[in-house]
Amino acid sequence: ALLETAFQGEDKKALLKLSPLRWDPSSGQLLLARRLRVRLVFAGRAQDEIARGAFRGRRPRRGKPRPEALLAQLATPASGLHAVAFESVFPGGARRMRSSELALTHLGDPVAFRVVPQPHRFGPGSRLLFWSEGPATNPDANEVVFELSRAAGGLVMPSREAAPSGPAVGEVLATARFEQNARYQPALVEAPDPWLWDYVLSPSRKDFAFDLPGVRGDSSTPGRLTVQLQGVTDFAADPDHHVRLSINGVPLTEVEFEGRASLAVTAEVPASLLVPAGNRLEIDNVGDTEAAYSLVYLDHFAVDYPRALGAPEGAVEGRATLGGAAVVSGLSDGGTAALLDTTEAVPVWLTGAAAAASDAVAFRVEAGRRYAVTDSAAIRPVQVRFLAETTLRDPSNAADWVVIAPRAFAAAAE
Repeated sequence: ALLETAFQGEDKKALLKLSPLRWDPSSGQLLLARRLRVRLVFAGRAQDEIARGAFRGRRPRRGKPRPEALLAQLATPASGLHAVAFESVFPGGARRMRSSELALTHLGDPVAFRVVPQPHRFGPGSRLLFWSEGPATNPDANEVVFELSRAAGGLVMPSREAAPSGPAVGEVLATARFEQNARYQPALVEAPDPWLWDYVLSPSRKDFAFDLPGVRGDSSTPGRLTVQLQGVTDFAADPDHHVRLSINGVPLTEVEFEGRASLAVTAEVPASLLVPAGNRLEIDNVGDTEAAYSLVYLDHFAVDYPRALGAPEGAVEGRATLGGAAVVSGLSDGGTAALLDTTEAVPVWLTGAAAAASDAVAFRVEAGRRYAVTDSAAIRPVQVRFLAETTLRDPSNAADWVVIAPRAFAAAAE
């Protein structure tokens, strides 16, 4: 009897059950057959197998996309709205395809996208747009890599009408984040991030410069400072650290904390303290605790600040504090700017905006929601990568070991 068939490598094999012993109830004897004749009948070709001649073939794995479904990897080190052209994905040319045949993912999770100028067709002259939070989604990397595949079920960016109406809105609350991974501290095993910016040893202070493009110093909306500190020294004294924070020479807050704790310190910042360029964050490690000394690191800091709706650099992003009609100026072409609501994990494409001038666009905003306006000339490009076909199955690759490591370790591995 034929029990089952299976593949071992490229060879198809059949499992047979043979019974040389047979009981004869009429004679009450157990009979042994010294020779068995077996006949296998092939009924035809199996539809879910690939024939390769003789007894060789393959049964494709089910439930997994075929390797050829991956079209390209899209890499970027920046946050914001990104675009990839059809010609960059298919440099050798290809026929246009439906947007419903595309899927964009990051680490296996779906990423919303929109195809322009025809949302339902991706072909010559088309661009695929998507939003990236940048390395903030992976603090240990200097870029984010997305995968564009030919697959059904991709997440198409939803759209919403945002025709301008209501009172004029002149600002948003923008966020500027500052971080440098300058010093690696492997001994801080419990720290959220072992890559830190700079240290402040008591009793001393250090300044960190930062710019806030478009800040409105005359706004009645206050800003907010968030500083992520990492304690290093841990003595018997409690607390170990006493830190004061100032911006542009004006004290904002102070905090005491213990040992190797990671602490986020926040403080309200009057808008009148902030200037577009040349601001200074001052971290003062006071050194007046009973600890022998205090060593504290700065990990990163961020400033929420009222920003005017001008886009000299081609993009504006922020949270609306009031609802109404927002007018963003300073664009190369107000009629072609891309508008997104980035409040939720899936951005929403906004339609119905009106060109307020040749360099401005007007649209409706709702208080508490986050928006991004990007000039068509400021949409960020991506690096398109094509994966080379693997040679690991080549019989001539008789490697004893396969080493996966940073390229800098290649010489030592050899």
